[in-house]
Amino acid sequence: MEPATLITGGSSGIGAATARALLKQGHRVAVTGRDTDKLAAFAASAGAGERLLTITGDTSDAHDIASAVRRVVEAWGQLDNVIANAGFSLPGNLESHAPEDMRAMVLTNVLGPALLVRETLPHLRESKGRIV
Repeated sequence: MEPATLITGGSSGIGAATARALLKQGHRVAVTGRDTDKLAAFAASAGAGERLLTITGDTSDAHDIASAVRRVVEAWGQLDNVIANAGFSLPGNLESHAPEDMRAMVLTNVLGPALLVRETLPHLRESKGRIV
């Protein structure tokens, strides 16, 4: 059976490019993102049918991460690879950043991968999978 891979922040940029490459290699790929329209546009352009799941959610939200992992396992019965790709930086410098913007960045870039690893480890142990 084809490997099942979950990519956070997979609707654009590096995440989308990675998803496309894995789909070409025969993987089943689930991508998460906060923007439903971006996810739909990615799905339409990828043309992967049943081998692609798009899941709306916020990487820094434990419930959203748990829900995404559950959807992948329910759809494909396994989880083989996880790519903690979601993240962003702020333009300008520290002096110009609003505290709430910095909070959002830290939650996405630091808490998000930690939540992802925590939620996926049991499945990856079972499949002898990988975290990137």
